[in-house]
Amino acid sequence: MTNEVLLLYKIDRIRKSGIYCWDMRRLLFYSAKARIVGSVGDRGRVVEFPLELFEEASCLLRPGGRAGSNITLNIDIFLDDHRCNLSADDVSDLLREAHRTALAPAARKLPYSIDAILSLHVLGMVDPELARKSYDGFRNDHLARGGIVFAESSQFRVYQYGPAAWSSLL
Repeated sequence: MTNEVLLLYKIDRIRKSGIYCWDMRRLLFYSAKARIVGSVGDRGRVVEFPLELFEEASCLLRPGGRAGSNITLNIDIFLDDHRCNLSADDVSDLLREAHRTALAPAARKLPYSIDAILSLHVLGMVDPELARKSYDGFRNDHLARGGIVFAESSQFRVYQYGPAAWSSLL
């Protein structure tokens, strides 16, 4: 572990020697994940689902509250790949996979309609504007299906830890 931001080739070299390297980016990435898990408190529990399409991806499903006959679920997608530079198609694949793996099964089990709020945490890079457009397309494809209402794109948060790891704290 180091509190420095290491060059990607140095991380790769260290990992090839069998050592898992946590630099400042990865420390902040996992700190954000831990902060989300710790934020639930008395409202319930967080469930993590691995996303099969991406080797180092998972999503956290956590309760966000209840209003009337709806329950709010937060879906936080994490991709631990320091070399990635996600395209719009990659973001769409992550959203579809999180829906298929975590959200749709939860919707089938819950007796409430779901208000879903998604966020994307990428250890590498992603263009937030492209990610938001992918989210809009995903949201439009899934309008009024399966008892899930996806939040407006203004509520879709994108965090990238590659270019400026500390920016996710702002």
